[in-house]
Amino acid sequence: MNLSHKNNIVKIILTESKNPSAAGILAINKRNKKVLVGKRSENVANPNVWVFPGGKVEKGESYRSAAKREFQEETWYAGGYEDFNKLYTQQGDYNYHLYIATVANFVPRMDDREFSDMMWVDFDEFLKNVHPKHPELERELKNSSIQKKIKNYLKKIM
Repeated sequence: MNLSHKNNIVKIILTESKNPSAAGILAINKRNKKVLVGKRSENVANPNVWVFPGGKVEKGESYRSAAKREFQEETWYAGGYEDFNKLYTQQGDYNYHLYIATVANFVPRMDDREFSDMMWVDFDEFLKNVHPKHPELERELKNSSIQKKIKNYLKKIM
C-alpha cells in the first residue's frame, strides 16, 4: 500500500466518523397512547438521560431500517409499525432522524447494557416531569412545531 492510498483511507475514515448517523423511534402504544422512553445506562455515552429508543446507522443501512432495527434490539419488540413517519432530522455531532410510529401494546424487555430503565409514559408527562432528557432531545422537544406534530399524531390515533 502506497502513502497516497493510506492517506485516502484515513480521509475516508475521518469523513465517516466526523458525523456518525443515528435514528430512533418515538413509539406510541396503540392501546393507551403512551410513549416509550428509556433511561440510558452508566455504560454508554450520555449516561442517565431519558431518550427514545434508537442508535447508530450501520454502513449501507437506511435511517428507517436502522430505527426499526435499533428499536427491536433495545426493546425486543417484534411487532409491526403503523403510520411510520419521520418526525424530524437533526444535524450536529450526529446526523439523527427521529421517526414516530404506533406500535402494539407490549412489555419492553430492555437491553440493560444500554438502558437502566424503560417505561411507557403520557407524552405531556414526559415533557413536564421526566428529567434529565438528552440535551439534543430536550432542545428539539422545546420546538413548538415538533410538539404540535406529536400532539396532532396522538389526536389522530385516539
